[in-house]
Amino acid sequence: LSAACSNRPVWNASNAAKYQFITLGFGGSQATIRSLVASVHASDPGTRLLLYKNYTAASSDTAGVGGCAPWNSSKPYGGIPMSWFLLDSSGSPIYNSGYAVYELDPGNLQVQQACLSSAISLAKQGGFDGVFFDSVQTSLFWANLKPSTCSSATCQSDTNWHAAMMSWITNESAGLHAQGLM
Repeated sequence: LSAACSNRPVWNASNAAKYQFITLGFGGSQATIRSLVASVHASDPGTRLLLYKNYTAASSDTAGVGGCAPWNSSKPYGGIPMSWFLLDSSGSPIYNSGYAVYELDPGNLQVQQACLSSAISLAKQGGFDGVFFDSVQTSLFWANLKPSTCSSATCQSDTNWHAAMMSWITNESAGLHAQGLM
């Protein structure tokens, strides 16, 4: 594992016991990830490795590893159903240029199921102990969304956003726990 910032500690076998949780993406080959996860578990069985996921979709994520759904570049919007996206005022999917991702609707039950299925499958394939879902924001402000630029019901008010996020958290965590994952 390498540190995200040069001033952060880096995991290695000699300092493994310092960590309770490590979040790790599934980039690279499955064999490499499985080997790395196994080596961390062998060095310190108490360290829990969490697969890093997000509830977005990206044109660069053709396998759906970091987000919820694989992107098929030969189809409009990756072949992902339009009903899964948060939509802007013109009815187009909202694109977050800062992270190069499309925003999916966390309150949509189909999105939740797709994310959960992907997370469970990848976590089990990689030998992870659970999943860390990033970008679970508590308000439209923190999600960087405005009702004036988002026409989806989920982002028309903080009340709607909060309800969507609570649905997301409740369903994702219950599904992961049912599969023995954190």
